[in-house]
Amino acid sequence: MRSLRQFFVPVLLASLAAPAAATDLEEMVVRMAKIGYCNSPSFSPDGKRLAVLCNLSGLPQVWTVSADGSGWPSLVTALDDQVTGVSWSPTDPYLLAFSLAPGGGLNEQVYLVRPDGQALRRITEGGKVNKQ
Repeated sequence: MRSLRQFFVPVLLASLAAPAAATDLEEMVVRMAKIGYCNSPSFSPDGKRLAVLCNLSGLPQVWTVSADGSGWPSLVTALDDQVTGVSWSPTDPYLLAFSLAPGGGLNEQVYLVRPDGQALRRITEGGKVNKQ
C-alpha cells in the first residue's frame, strides 16, 4: 500500500499544480501582449514634434508627441488596419505620409493626413497596387 501512496501522492500533487502553472503562463502571455511600443520616429520640419507608430490602442497607428518628451502622445489615425510606416513631410509641418497594410497583407497603400487626423486621403491607386 505504501508504494501506491508514494506513486499517487506526487501524481496528485503534480496534477493540482499543473492548472495553476498553465494559468500563470496564460496570465503572463496576456500581460506581455499588452506591452505597448512605439517605433519609426519622424521629426516635424521644425523639430518640435515627432510622429511615431505606436500600438497603444492595440493596433499600430500614427501618433504625435512633443520632441522634448513632455505630454502624452496624440492619436492621429484610428484605422481598422495596421499602419506600417510614417514620415513627416520634410517641408510641410502640416502633412504626414504613412503606409497602411489593408487586412495585414503585403498590398500596402500610401496615405496623407494632417497631424490632427484631418484630411485623410489615399494617394496610391488602391486595389492590388503596392506602394513603390
